[in-house]
Amino acid sequence: MPSDLGPTAVALGIFDGVHRGHQELFKITKALAKEDKLFSMAYTFHPHPAAILNPKLAPHLIESVETRISQIEAEGIDGTLVEPFDAQFATISAEEFIDHILVEQTNVKHIVVGEGFRFGAGQKGDVDLLIKKGKKHGFKVHPQELLRLDGLVVSSTKIREFVQNGHMRGAEFLLGRPFCVRGDVIRGAGRGATIGVPTANLETHNELLPALGVYATRAKGVFGELPAVTNVGFAPTFGENALTIETHIFGDDIPELYDTEFQVAFIERLREEKRFAGVDDLKNQIALDIEKAKSVLGVA
Repeated sequence: MPSDLGPTAVALGIFDGVHRGHQELFKITKALAKEDKLFSMAYTFHPHPAAILNPKLAPHLIESVETRISQIEAEGIDGTLVEPFDAQFATISAEEFIDHILVEQTNVKHIVVGEGFRFGAGQKGDVDLLIKKGKKHGFKVHPQELLRLDGLVVSSTKIREFVQNGHMRGAEFLLGRPFCVRGDVIRGAGRGATIGVPTANLETHNELLPALGVYATRAKGVFGELPAVTNVGFAPTFGENALTIETHIFGDDIPELYDTEFQVAFIERLREEKRFAGVDDLKNQIALDIEKAKSVLGVA
């Protein structure tokens, strides 16, 4: 972020997931910035304010803050300001936030924001206050209604619900891209290789994970991007009690993956996780899972 931004057009929000509703805000922000020759900016917060204000009820973030920033950049916004949200910041009044941060620090000329966005101590700030302050300070406010697509409200809450229920097509529809989990490949129990289905075991810091089960996925790593099948679960057939994310990649000559970065895009849930009577039954089911995943992903 440049130290001297000049005047800005600001998209204001948490932007968890950078979903299709957020993308609309960014389009408007970019257009305003282009029209008035301004620096386009996303102003967001981390962690989620609820993690400080009410930790027990704080939602699982859809994406890491690093992924959020990269997604905002991909939308063509010039820069992202991530405000560290802590107990001290939570005491700043809505008026102070506008006067001393938005006006003095970002030199804002346009604010694009969801009409229900709340901010400031006690969540007392709203669009009406922004409009009132805009008349005083010389910036314009562009409140936007919630985006609705095919009867669905596009929201981070609905995306989390879809992911947690294994409804990956619904999550993809609202996000505008598949839901992804990122992390590093670590050593697992090694059982996959012994039954002829080697897997990459993903260690992730994602807060939000899909429902337990088997999924048709796309894996991305040092090998490029390839179709795959992924199990999210506890390996009940082997009596495990630690959650694992294991991906079998469809491809030849897959290089060594340990300690490399890895991404799994979840396309469709194939089945729930279940316990099998023995290894042979498990192998037979895995073969069926692979064929079904290939069919879903259009792999010959």
